Amino acid sequence: MLKADLIVGLLSMRKYEDAWDILNEIDIKYLPKWDGSLLIYYNNEMSLYFNTGEIDKAKEIYETKIKSYPIKILNESLTMDLILANKSFYEKEYNSSKELFSKVLQNNKSKRLKLEFYYILANIAEQEGNIEEAIQKYKTVAEKGNKLYSAYLAREKLKTLSIS
Repeated sequence: MLKADLIVGLLSMRKYEDAWDILNEIDIKYLPKWDGSLLIYYNNEMSLYFNTGEIDKAKEIYETKIKSYPIKILNESLTMDLILANKSFYEKEYNSSKELFSKVLQNNKSKRLKLEFYYILANIAEQEGNIEEAIQKYKTVAEKGNKLYSAYLAREKLKTLSIS
């Protein structure tokens, strides 16, 4: 799963071509079915399609590979919530996305992922016109994110929102 983590890092840095290269190195027939690895693979694939503007392909991955995936362990359930949060975000279904990201945020132990989710929640608040809420969330990410790319993006957002 180290490659999956690398892909997530590259996604967060918006290095989509590099992420595609790593994803294409993975032979899914060797991914274990018992630990959610396959579901994570499909999530990364769908996220890459969404992020590169290939919305129809992302939706196809969801419909053909993810939607009917049998959830057997809690980790897979949380991964499915994350997938649905991402999908809702890219489809501009912000209420659903906020609810799911908040749920995943509460159940996640990783500081890096929490800050990534918080950045997305700030972005949703901004899209909905809740600028004060967005600024507060961006500040949290900027202050606690150190050298994370999302912290850099949050600092850039704060510059533009402070000017407005």
